[in-house]
Amino acid sequence: LIYAYRHNGSWTKCSIHEDNHPHTNSGKWSSMASDSNGKLHISHYCETGSELLYTTDKSGSWCTEVVHTGEDLDVGRYCAIAVDGNDDIHIAYNYHETNLVSEVDHEEIWYAKYASAAWTTEQAHAITTSGNGPWLDTGINISLAVTDGGQPHITLDEDFGIEAGTGTAWLI
Repeated sequence: LIYAYRHNGSWTKCSIHEDNHPHTNSGKWSSMASDSNGKLHISHYCETGSELLYTTDKSGSWCTEVVHTGEDLDVGRYCAIAVDGNDDIHIAYNYHETNLVSEVDHEEIWYAKYASAAWTTEQAHAITTSGNGPWLDTGINISLAVTDGGQPHITLDEDFGIEAGTGTAWLI
């Protein structure tokens, strides 16, 4: 994962992930937000571990942790991150499972929140297709916004159309 910033008219880049997480191939589909103290929060996908990762510099140095792992599934692709008015962290992301024997593809959109020193996760939306269904373009282009009161809103591309959802009851 490469981080770049502009300071005094020039760009500086640095690698922030290799030293604090054992998996390679991380940083795909990254998303970044800042909190009220100017600290950065990054969500990204690790292909090697098939997991959603969260990296932050809120302690003064970069730290990475696993938010959701899928073992043999793809968890964390197409993630989006937001920080609310209480500096709680919110992430929306794709959870993908393919059964090659039955040719059934299952896509889910998940939502994670970090508050009170713990992650909570929940499913926000799901679709199952079979055969040569629309699964190749389902659950991508995820966007996340959170109100100052902490209410999450998610948009995603589903079968070439856009879906939108609002947290708690997840109206889609």
